[in-house]
Amino acid sequence: MRSSVNEWSRWILEWVAAGLGLGGVILGLRQWPGTWLCWFGSSLLYLGLMWQAALYGQTVLMGVFSITALWGYVRWRRAGALQSEGPGTLRVLPLHRRWALLLAVGAAGAWWFWVRIMGDAGGQSPSLDGAVTVLSLLAMALMAQRYLICWPIWGLVNALSVVLFAQQALWATTALYAVQFVLSVLGYQTWRRGCPTAALFDGGGHNAIE
Repeated sequence: MRSSVNEWSRWILEWVAAGLGLGGVILGLRQWPGTWLCWFGSSLLYLGLMWQAALYGQTVLMGVFSITALWGYVRWRRAGALQSEGPGTLRVLPLHRRWALLLAVGAAGAWWFWVRIMGDAGGQSPSLDGAVTVLSLLAMALMAQRYLICWPIWGLVNALSVVLFAQQALWATTALYAVQFVLSVLGYQTWRRGCPTAALFDGGGHNAIE
């Protein structure tokens, strides 16, 4: 009986966490600061769920996500106040190619290091878990800074996450990331329409990460 109650509790928490995560993506399409509050709540719930599933990379990721979500909320609120146009009108930036190369090398190194640690700790699917962890942190940081490249990276994260969470039979989470894969494409298109001059990369040096 206790086992059935625990399963139901886990199922409810997973669907609530998935719903908050999806709400955050939808709000993010319009650059509403509330997207970060949804992700904050979702990350806290997922932290416990990922620990139970022995996905230790995801556990750490959700802890970092909760902190990053608060940072992103402050960043977007401050940017909106400075521009005074309100949500949905924040400037979208291209990423300097030099920074893109450095971030790619850094992400590869972080993935290798993470796989080694998680493999020794006995975590599930360390390679896939590590890829999702590193790319998610990169995408969230770039999104907080409003770089257009965040959406293609989110697309890759979502595709890998579908495989990762299906392996763990976390079906609500699998469904969430499948929907978010589609929304990542929509997010790119929405941000691009909102700022027609925006590009993924820029050869100049004035768009280095703040």
